[in-house]
Amino acid sequence: MRVLRCMVTGKSITLTQEMANSGEGMIWETSRPDWVAKLYHQPTPARLKKLEIMIAHPPMDPMRDRHHITFAWPQDILEDERGNPVGFVMPLIGESVPLSTIYNPRLRSRKAPRFNWKYLHTTALNIALAVQALHREGYVIGDIKPQNILVNKNALISIIDTDSFQVKDPYSQSVYRCLVGSEGFTPPELLGQELSKVDQTEIHDRFRLAVIIYLLLFGDHPFKGRWIAQGESPNPTDLIRHGYWPYAQRSLIKPGPTTIPLDIAHSQIQSHFQDCFTLGHRQPNQRPRAEDWAQALRLAIKSLKACHLEKNHLFSTSYGRCYWCDRKAKLGLDIFSPDLKQKLDRAKQAKSAPPPAPVPPPPRRGSQPGSIPVSSGGRPVQSDWGSILAGIKQRLTQLPPTVVGSVLCLSSLFGLGLLLVPELYAGSVQTVPDSLETLLRSWFQLQPETSSAQNHLVDPPRPLTRDSHNDAVTQVDISPDGQFLVSGSRDMTVKVWDLRQGRLLKSLTEHYEPINFVRFTPDGRALMSSSRSGDVVFWTFPQGTLLRKLDKSSETGGGALQNATTDAQGNFLVSNGWSGGIMIHNLLTNQLMRIETNTYASEQALVAMPSHAELVSSSSSGQMNVWSLKTGESLRTFPDIGEWQSVEPVRVMAVSPEGSWLASGNWSGTINLWDYPSGKIMQSLIGHRNTYISAITFSEDGQLLATGGGDHLIKLWNLRQGRLVKTFRGHRDDITSLDFSSNGQTLVSGGQDHLIKVWDIPSGQEVKTLAGQEDLASP
Repeated sequence: MRVLRCMVTGKSITLTQEMANSGEGMIWETSRPDWVAKLYHQPTPARLKKLEIMIAHPPMDPMRDRHHITFAWPQDILEDERGNPVGFVMPLIGESVPLSTIYNPRLRSRKAPRFNWKYLHTTALNIALAVQALHREGYVIGDIKPQNILVNKNALISIIDTDSFQVKDPYSQSVYRCLVGSEGFTPPELLGQELSKVDQTEIHDRFRLAVIIYLLLFGDHPFKGRWIAQGESPNPTDLIRHGYWPYAQRSLIKPGPTTIPLDIAHSQIQSHFQDCFTLGHRQPNQRPRAEDWAQALRLAIKSLKACHLEKNHLFSTSYGRCYWCDRKAKLGLDIFSPDLKQKLDRAKQAKSAPPPAPVPPPPRRGSQPGSIPVSSGGRPVQSDWGSILAGIKQRLTQLPPTVVGSVLCLSSLFGLGLLLVPELYAGSVQTVPDSLETLLRSWFQLQPETSSAQNHLVDPPRPLTRDSHNDAVTQVDISPDGQFLVSGSRDMTVKVWDLRQGRLLKSLTEHYEPINFVRFTPDGRALMSSSRSGDVVFWTFPQGTLLRKLDKSSETGGGALQNATTDAQGNFLVSNGWSGGIMIHNLLTNQLMRIETNTYASEQALVAMPSHAELVSSSSSGQMNVWSLKTGESLRTFPDIGEWQSVEPVRVMAVSPEGSWLASGNWSGTINLWDYPSGKIMQSLIGHRNTYISAITFSEDGQLLATGGGDHLIKLWNLRQGRLVKTFRGHRDDITSLDFSSNGQTLVSGGQDHLIKVWDIPSGQEVKTLAGQEDLASP
């Protein structure tokens, strides 16, 4: 075990176990159970000077009265046995989860099911208070992103990676900048600039804070919606650059069918978002400050009201009714209530189960601003007949006609009884409303689970189960022996399937970002997956246990990664970011190399050649660029633009197993077959008309090519004959990934429709759709 010395206190500390290895350094557990150590790979003088300033000038912790650590702040500089500074120690953050687990409805339902809208408001408030404390001391966060904010079960937050903040020396006024930023959180005025050369201000943090708060309250990014102009929607960076968010007056994106509307929030919250994203687009100083958000969120929390029908539903009194019930009735989506299976079980056990424990009231607020723990909602104190009657209407519309008729008949008889009660016994009149309300409440507690379950099961929108992917499938890969399949999805899960039986074996949930790549290792004994943040995870197979994790999110330039691929040997992982640039990740040495290309990821396809340590990337100019995987050097380009008849960008690419053929799919639906050594087009295939090619792959023998398109079709081509031999129909949205089995008899497809389909090549028939229950007995 390595022993280091604390520079300030002079005490020794022992490194006990490695926790993580990132691009900047390694994180270690130490002999002090409440401290962890970060050792830099390259402890530069600038980093050490920044640490000295931070240790001397810590911010006030807004949650100190809760005995909670808000900032993983440097406490002391560590020296090696020669007296050389090598890193620092910081407090260990207690049990918590990344912010993305809280704002993402699917992850929240798994990891924090009791987090309702009040919890989300309170988490946002505590983040605003933390940012306010940092700005008060002159710090600029710079790289605000969900991975660096942790949340515990009481909605208290902790900010990590604090040594990346921009720090200003209060004496010399020297500025130690934040070197990176994250896509989707960088304000428009900084887009395109090299952040390592920019002195940022708290005004830039205001934009980032607003994005975080929007994610928490509405579950999605503010610059996301339905593109109403022609062509493909721009990438997120361009939407921010132009100020296109759904609630700007002249925006080219509008709310989508599942977008949670802005007007359900407190009026001051709505106003702050408009000030930040609309007015603040051209006038950044008009963006609300952290303290403005804190004040608005306190008002919003105070205005929240519990729903009579669902105990985990809370809504703003300014909106007037429970939006979450309305949304559930209209879309069949409920992001705060238990899933269908839990509700059915609860309905069956309602008579025998004890009543839920009463929810304690929220603690009284003190006069000092601070963090606010929350209760889970609870029942309202006073009755609200308007809500009850609205609830009756909603429930009746969800019931079968026969049940509705019976209920109406009983209601008529009951109403007649109410009219006769005063004549029969005047003393009982005052007790009727309370008794009726009690009766109605008990009916509502039991009936919704059964009725909503019936409505859901009568006509399901697609053949999915709770263990299927619930967002777009991004990639599929068949094991070398053809018996298993691994799939990745935007729902942040990796799933392993028994391909022959169509049975789900494992759901792997280590990632907290959408998956952009999955693959079996060449020997079939392990899996690898990567996410848009740059994290790479290796899993044992078939056990599905975590083997190792490589964190490269801090080195990807801040932008989310879009496409990803590996070489045939699995030694290099190659990916590209939305804003341009190719990242080559050496998986053997854990080193990352970046190639600047000036091409957006939406216009750039990637493929690694199997017989050479070479990478081919497409560009917006229509050229193919060949790079060395080992050095990142540009080797050649093809074709010669002067001799080529088209400059249309390539959308997807694939390489034949022996590496002599390259297939590219264009935005127009054309498929070109290239002779790789000469760089010339040998053949063009046309079958997907008036749409783009979205997926492409060769069979193992190189004789067949499968393509998928925006027309929701899969087409199979015989390359020797140069003709279309089969068309597969069954997907309801774009095809995203295709893979042949090693024997060439099976094709697997993944789609934007969340589905994975298995096809028999000789017959051209669909064999099965993978949507099975997880094998709970598997290890």
